[in-house]
Amino acid sequence: MASLYPGVSRTLCSGGWFLHHQGKGSRELWRHQTDPEGDQISVPFNIKKTPTAESIMKAAGLPKDSFLASKKALKKRKRGSGSR
Repeated sequence: MASLYPGVSRTLCSGGWFLHHQGKGSRELWRHQTDPEGDQISVPFNIKKTPTAESIMKAAGLPKDSFLASKKALKKRKRGSGSR
C-alpha cells in the first residue's frame, strides 16, 4: 500500500502550514505560518489509511479530501509527462 504522506504534506504546505521540527519516532510537527507560536499538528511519515489523513486535514482546518485532489493532480501530471 502506498503512503499518503506526500499528498498530505503537499496539501499542508499549500494551506499555509510548515514543518516546524522532527518529533519522536516517525512524527513531524507542523505549524501554521500565520501563528508560528500557536498550535501544532503531528503528522506521521507512514500514513497508510485514508481516515488518518482525513483527521490530519481536519486538525489543520482544511477540507478532509483535499489531499486526494493533490494526489490526482500529481498522477495526471506524471501520466502526461510520460507520453512524450
